[in-house]
Amino acid sequence: MRNEVVKVIESELLRDLLSQYYDRDIEEAMFIRSSAGLWWIRVMPEHQDFWESFERRFDPGFRVAKKLKAKTRGTAPFGPICPEFPSARNLIAWLCLCTGDRSFLWTLLL
Repeated sequence: MRNEVVKVIESELLRDLLSQYYDRDIEEAMFIRSSAGLWWIRVMPEHQDFWESFERRFDPGFRVAKKLKAKTRGTAPFGPICPEFPSARNLIAWLCLCTGDRSFLWTLLL
């Protein structure tokens, strides 16, 4: 039960934080750990549009993400639409570095 409550809080906090950087409504934002052990964020309903917008605004070519060992896309469906990181810590560090918003660090506590 506790894990479910934490996931809801984490999802709501992440959605609220990411909403500041997007001009459309975000209904859901979740940290995802893939079967390959990579961490990424699913943003719904406009996942691809959100990440394209984020890349243009904060990290052109995902240069900062690549320095943090993220896998990045070529052209969908031939690669990930958003950066995929080897750890949640790297993913959150990237969000903080790109946006200058240290509020993302709160998600590490959940």
